[in-house]
Amino acid sequence: MADQAGANTRIWWQPWLWWQAGMAQADDEVRRIQLTNILALIGSVAGIPYFVFFYLVHEPRLAFLVLPFVTAFLLTIALNTAKRFLWAKINIVCSTSIAIIVFSAVLGHRAGIQINAFAIAAIAPALFSRRQKWWAVVAFLIPISSLLLLEAIQYRFLFHVSLGPRGDYFSYLMSICIAFVIIFFCLQFYIILTTQYETSLLAANKQLETQRDQLSKAYAELQNSRQKIEQALQEKAEWQGVTKTIVTINHELNSPLTALMAGAQALQQARLDPEQKQKLLGAISMATKEIASIMSRLKTYDKLKETEYVGGVKMLDLGKQ
Repeated sequence: MADQAGANTRIWWQPWLWWQAGMAQADDEVRRIQLTNILALIGSVAGIPYFVFFYLVHEPRLAFLVLPFVTAFLLTIALNTAKRFLWAKINIVCSTSIAIIVFSAVLGHRAGIQINAFAIAAIAPALFSRRQKWWAVVAFLIPISSLLLLEAIQYRFLFHVSLGPRGDYFSYLMSICIAFVIIFFCLQFYIILTTQYETSLLAANKQLETQRDQLSKAYAELQNSRQKIEQALQEKAEWQGVTKTIVTINHELNSPLTALMAGAQALQQARLDPEQKQKLLGAISMATKEIASIMSRLKTYDKLKETEYVGGVKMLDLGKQ
C-alpha cells in the first residue's frame, strides 16, 4: 500500500530542505517524506560513532551489529526513491524501535539508548497524514511497546556487554544528542505546519472579507438599479395614465364639441326665426351638459375600466364604472 505524495514530489529527496525556507515551499505530504528521510539520515550518521566506539573498546560484535540497522535506515531512503512512501515510514519507525530494543538489552539501561524511544514516539505521528490516522496510532505505540518489552525482559537479550562507566557515559550522551536532534526536527515540522495553517487561515479570512465587500457593493448596486427600474416603471405608468386620459378626452369630447361649434356658428346667422334659435340653444345646452358629464366622470379616474381604441391604444371607458 503506497501513499500518494503531493504535487511537489520533485523536491522530496533534497535533504537540505529540512530548513524552514525549504519546507515552507513544499506541501504537507512532501514535508513528511522529507522528515522520514531526515530520520533515516540521523540514524545512519549516528551509527558511525557507535561503530567506531565499539571497535575502540574491542567489541566487534557490537560494531557489526550496527551495520544491519544502518542498512535498514538507508532502506527508508530507497523506499522513498521507489515512491513507497508509506512503507518507508513504517520501516523507519520499526527499525529504530528494534535498534532501541537490541542495543538497550545488550548494553543495559545505564547506556540510556531507551531515551530515544520517547523521541521516536513523539515524531512518529507527524509522519502520517490524517487519512493515515490509524497508522499514526500504530507508529506511536511501537516505540512505547519497545520500552514495555525492555522492562519485561529486564534489559537482557541474548548476551550482555558492559562498557564501563566511560562507555555508558558516551552512550548516554549520544542518546541524549540523538533524541534532542529528533525532537528539534519534530518541533520545527509542527511549527512550520502551524505557521502555514495560520497563514492560510489569514489569507482565507482576507479573501472572505474581500468577497463580502464585493457582495455588499453588488447588493448596493442592485438596490440602486431596482430603485431606478421602479421609478422608470412608475413614470411609465403615470405617462400611460396621461395618454389614456388624453385619448379618452379626445374621443368623448369630439361629438359634443362638434355639436357646440355647429350651434354657435348657426346662431351667428341673422335670418333665424325664434323657433330655430330655440332649437339651436337646446342643442348647445345638451352638448354643454354632455361635456360637463364627461368631465365629472373623469374625476373617478381610478374606478374607470380600460377599453381598446384604434391601433391597440388604451382609453378609459366612461360608460362603465
